[in-house]
Amino acid sequence: MGYSGGVTTAYKFFRENFLIHGGEPKPSFAKHLYLPTKAALLLSLSPSKLSAIQNNVATMLGSSVPDIKKACILSREFRSLLILKKGKLTNRFETWLNKALKCKAAEMRSFAKGLLTDFKAVHNPILLKWTNDQVEGQINKLKTIKRQMYGRCSFDLLKRRLIMS
Repeated sequence: MGYSGGVTTAYKFFRENFLIHGGEPKPSFAKHLYLPTKAALLLSLSPSKLSAIQNNVATMLGSSVPDIKKACILSREFRSLLILKKGKLTNRFETWLNKALKCKAAEMRSFAKGLLTDFKAVHNPILLKWTNDQVEGQINKLKTIKRQMYGRCSFDLLKRRLIMS
């Protein structure tokens, strides 16, 4: 029917997505939810923001591996710290950081160690109501335009283009 790929690729696709020779039935949720990036997003979002199928996947992942469940709880706590942004959260952030450093999931420990390397840069946005988001946005815009025009213009043209956009 027009497939020009190899037999092995087709067999692998059918083996992973359909019953072959009386094998066990596949789960009812979509396979693309198992990608690590999608799974990480599912585990960090609040259950109230997920669909029923996404909640099932998150629950299944958490129940199958205890480390994932602990990392899920820690990531949701960190997300809530970033969203709340109140000065009273100083102790909560430090408590969260200690829990993350003791977590069995290597990725969570690595993330927490990365936060420790520049503690003030992470701590201040959680503690204070002021941010440098506007400045960072303008720098990002300038760098994007600069990369698009690399080697094709002078500073004056770059300046005019930045002002126009």
